[in-house]
Amino acid sequence: MSATSLYNLLSKWTNNAALASTEKEDLALQILTTSEGIFLKGKKKKVDKALAFQFLQLSGKSSFLSSLKETSEHLRWSDVVFKAIQLSDYSLNDMFEERVQEIGNQTYFIDMRLEQLFHWTYTQVRLHIREIAAAFYRATKNEPRVAI
Repeated sequence: MSATSLYNLLSKWTNNAALASTEKEDLALQILTTSEGIFLKGKKKKVDKALAFQFLQLSGKSSFLSSLKETSEHLRWSDVVFKAIQLSDYSLNDMFEERVQEIGNQTYFIDMRLEQLFHWTYTQVRLHIREIAAAFYRATKNEPRVAI
């Protein structure tokens, strides 16, 4: 199984949203099997990070997961996902940055402390987190000990 074949399958999934149900199921299984060959087989220490991120982003969506019909397929998927996360050093920051890029202007949190509700978008939350991190960084004289 090659990275190119997984890239091609992921592209096919992305560009063919109107596939029939059985075609989606078949394609999801092809993606799963190919990803197993890339992420689970052998003694790899690192993988193509862009490929791993694309696989994690696509396969984590409900449209993909609902195309896996058997419990055993979901278990296989979780094994592959955990290994892809480990091999690619995928982090919460990576996941959050993907969401900002994909749906940055959608509501992430609703602040209900005041009478007037405030909707925090993904982009606003990212900016606020960076402001807090910068304040921590400026407040220390030594190397920072907190990373956000």
